[in-house]
Amino acid sequence: MRDKPDGKDLLEVAELTLKQDILPDLEGDARYQALMIASAMRIAKRQMDGIDAPEQERRDLLDLLACDAGDVLSLNKLLVQKIRQGNIAEGSKEYHKIQVHLLKVAEMKLQISNPGYQKIP
Repeated sequence: MRDKPDGKDLLEVAELTLKQDILPDLEGDARYQALMIASAMRIAKRQMDGIDAPEQERRDLLDLLACDAGDVLSLNKLLVQKIRQGNIAEGSKEYHKIQVHLLKVAEMKLQISNPGYQKIP
């Protein structure tokens, strides 16, 4: 276990300092750049909150591809190869499982990059 402050706490303090003490004195390009930095900090904090998301994606890919091991990148490459082969019948159980997986991954990524994202029913 890490001591406090952890990385997320440090990002929060840095973002608060940037917003309250630095940003009010900036104009033009410097202000825009500081706003972009603050946005990147918020995204990094949300990624830390979803720290297990890559592991969940890896487990889902292992199940989907019926594999015993692999990292997310290599498993995604296998999935892409499988899709490109064109042997997955539209409407099949496998097609549906792949579709559900891809939607789930897209939603996880949107929740990190855009916290205002609302899932479409």
